[in-house]
Amino acid sequence: MKKKINKAPKSLEASTCFQAFLGFSVQKSQMLLFAIVIAVKAVKIRSDFLKRKGDFNEFFQKNNGIIS
Repeated sequence: MKKKINKAPKSLEASTCFQAFLGFSVQKSQMLLFAIVIAVKAVKIRSDFLKRKGDFNEFFQKNNGIIS
């Protein structure tokens, strides 16, 4: 007697696996995008801070170190 092989569950299993992988990759890409946005903002904040620090140093040198 031959065993009947049902192919439906395997294809279903593969599709759910694929959907899970797609969901995971979408979630991962969103996290990556979020990380990139945070990094860009951090770089912008740092450059602004360094620019302000430079302005302060310039001001400090102009006034010979005396803050009035």
